[in-house]
Amino acid sequence: MKAQVTTGATLIIVMLLTLLMLAVVLVASLRLGLTSRQNTGDQKAILKAQYTAESRIALGQSKLRDIQKVLSRRGLDSLGATVPYLGLATGTSKATLAGYAVNFCGKSVNPWVAAPEFDVARDANDSATYAEAMQCKVDGTSNLSNAFNILINSVKPAAFNSLPSGERPAGVTTNEWWASLFTKSSGDYQYEIKPKRSVKLTDSRYRFYFSTLSVRGKSDVSGSQRFIASTGTNRSDWWIEFYVPNPFDFVVFDNYISGGFQYNEFDGDYFTNFRVGFLDAANVKFKGHMYSAGCNNYNTTTFSYALNTNDPPDCLNKTPGFRTGASGGNLGNLVTNTSSQTTSSQINTYLNTKIDPLTTFSTGKKGYFTEQYIKLPLTSQAQLDAATDAGLIAVSTPGSDTANIETDVVLSVGNGSGASLAFADGKWNENISGGAYQYITFKNAGGAVKREYRYGPDLVLYKKISGTWQKQTKTVAGVTSDHKFNGVIYSGKTSEPSLKISGPARLSTSYSGTIPPLNSMPPALASFSKMNITAANGFSVDTDLTMSNPPCDNASTLSGSCTNNPDNALLLYAAAGNVQIATTAPKDVTLYSAIMASKGGLGVDGYNTITGKGKLNIIGSVVEDGPKLKYSGSNGRAPVYSYDKRMRDPDLFPASPIVNVWYIKDAEGSKDLSEIVFSQGKSGNF
Repeated sequence: MKAQVTTGATLIIVMLLTLLMLAVVLVASLRLGLTSRQNTGDQKAILKAQYTAESRIALGQSKLRDIQKVLSRRGLDSLGATVPYLGLATGTSKATLAGYAVNFCGKSVNPWVAAPEFDVARDANDSATYAEAMQCKVDGTSNLSNAFNILINSVKPAAFNSLPSGERPAGVTTNEWWASLFTKSSGDYQYEIKPKRSVKLTDSRYRFYFSTLSVRGKSDVSGSQRFIASTGTNRSDWWIEFYVPNPFDFVVFDNYISGGFQYNEFDGDYFTNFRVGFLDAANVKFKGHMYSAGCNNYNTTTFSYALNTNDPPDCLNKTPGFRTGASGGNLGNLVTNTSSQTTSSQINTYLNTKIDPLTTFSTGKKGYFTEQYIKLPLTSQAQLDAATDAGLIAVSTPGSDTANIETDVVLSVGNGSGASLAFADGKWNENISGGAYQYITFKNAGGAVKREYRYGPDLVLYKKISGTWQKQTKTVAGVTSDHKFNGVIYSGKTSEPSLKISGPARLSTSYSGTIPPLNSMPPALASFSKMNITAANGFSVDTDLTMSNPPCDNASTLSGSCTNNPDNALLLYAAAGNVQIATTAPKDVTLYSAIMASKGGLGVDGYNTITGKGKLNIIGSVVEDGPKLKYSGSNGRAPVYSYDKRMRDPDLFPASPIVNVWYIKDAEGSKDLSEIVFSQGKSGNF
């Protein structure tokens, strides 16, 4: 009986424990189901918060793209037409732009330091080099209160069409307005753009760099918060560049070219406002870049194209591309882009694939087919004014005797008695007793000397009168002072050529190769002479025109084998007519000079008849309305041009004929403000 009671009690305990365990399991199951439902809800909230934060980053990127459009060279107006977005007022000086650059970086005391990155190409779309570039970097000491003066004075009203209507300025912008546009520091998305640096590439070419510092997005969905922080990359910059185009930036500049190239070689950059032409089976060698504007509708009477009314003006009608065809034909086969290429970068990439079979580019060089039109000067009034002020003017009106007309200018360098210099250590030695002098002699058509001048390093002009050298003076506003020669010689003679330019005769005709040795060519220009010889209607050149210390050619500059950087320079500027190499010029005639013929070109007399004249060697730059014939078969003189990097200095020549209009470039294809890298952030990022 007792055993039965014990057994029953045990059974009851087991049942109670079983029920207790079932209850625990039930409670656990209920809690698990509730937690699962809670976790699913939380996960949905978290995911939604993440997506919302990412969408706000995308909104910030969209804002950066809007701002980048405002800071672009051109864009769409309210009617959908492409118009300039940036431009400086006519008459803006280089000093004014330099001031904007200093304002931009916020420093006023010794702001400029070297910028060696511009010694080489930065990328395929930004490859021009500037060995003398200087930069001013923004840092913690910068005062940016006037940083945006450049934008206040250059962004055109049409650019603000890129912004939502509620964000456009009501009138003239201020530094405060631009600062507020570049920074959004409240709300669910935030961004910050700051000036990064200004770069002085040359005295008439400045860049302004902007940089994306950050874009941030946050969201809160049902208590679930997400924060995303982003930073810029090495591409999340943007730059705008203002420059006065210098046609002497190129070894050859052709305003228009009707024919084509076949086996030509360009030792430096080439530019045309038209489109380059290539003869069938061509293999043209470009050791620099090839640039073309693609302008249409060239006018042979005005030496210009139909232009729009923009400031700066551009061609009214442009077609990027190049021409091909047979020799003697009109090269009527136009190769251009397709509708699939819309940006300049896309067009250039496409056309470079098409031009490849006809060309050989040096490493890192290529063609650019959508360049801005560059205007050439068509008058010489500024040069006449400079010559009248402190230069020399050739007699071009004969009076009662035509023998008074000065048709020839002879340049030479010598000692005090006029004797030639000695050659030593690879150059003509000017370090002589009494010093060296630059001599300028005016002659008439019969070779009779009409006037003789000379000057030394102090530039004070002396005239030979009755066998003695007498100092020249000038009187301005009643004050008499020494006549310091400003380097400008002018001839207004209207019959072509206005002047014949000569240097010393070649000393020897015995040499190997096609470039005469320097010791056989006495200098026409002293080391301290900078000259601009301007003619109303063309030149004839009948000798070498060299310097006592020669400039580096392009190849030796690039290789580093030549480091000469002479201070002297020579420009022959023909406001009309051609610059012709005379048949009497020696074999392999050599010029260290820039040549500009804005209504003509550089040609060779007897190009199809003279023989044994070798090459036409030029270290410098040739700027012309269009190329003239220089050789035919084995006759004439085959051109060999090499660029002199000093020509990049727009102030190298006195009374330079560069048209002073500011042009604009931007970083299209190289940079993008919205190209950022983002990651999960935290509340501290806001």
